[in-house]
Amino acid sequence: CLLIIAVAFFYAPCSQSAQVEKNKDRIGKSDAPQGGTFFQVLDAEPEKLNPLTSTDAYASAIQGYVVEGLMNTNIDTYKLEPELAESYEEDPQGMWYVFHLRQNVLWHDGQPLTAEDVKFSFDAVADPQSKFDTAHLRPYFENIEKAEVINPYTIKFIVKEKYFYNLFSHKGIKPAFL
Repeated sequence: CLLIIAVAFFYAPCSQSAQVEKNKDRIGKSDAPQGGTFFQVLDAEPEKLNPLTSTDAYASAIQGYVVEGLMNTNIDTYKLEPELAESYEEDPQGMWYVFHLRQNVLWHDGQPLTAEDVKFSFDAVADPQSKFDTAHLRPYFENIEKAEVINPYTIKFIVKEKYFYNLFSHKGIKPAFL
């Protein structure tokens, strides 16, 4: 039995197509269709779609289309590029990273993405006492010592040691107001 999952892009937090101001800082093809419904055929139903708590491949298949992070890998060059961040700075010794967030990104309810949301998402994973069941993600963040909000659109991550995966660890950002 095949299950067809429909995910409406307007439901996804920080969805590229629904949240970028018209013709400003557009990501992707400028003539790509906007809005609508996306259908993904899966062999089973995902247990949950929350990127902080889901652990199955079926949820990951859907999240790959609707969840964004601070950075993403360019599929043509395989280089890391800012995604929800518009830019970033890296300590020459690799001991901290500062991300400057895009200021035109909105959540599904119209509230802006802020550094507090990024910190909330990091804390939800890094804190073993968090109300979220995120033990499966904790190893990806264990090298990050802390996250500091510099201003509403700037966040700094301090790391324990230089490691190539430090910039990959920031997917699944959730709004702090939920």
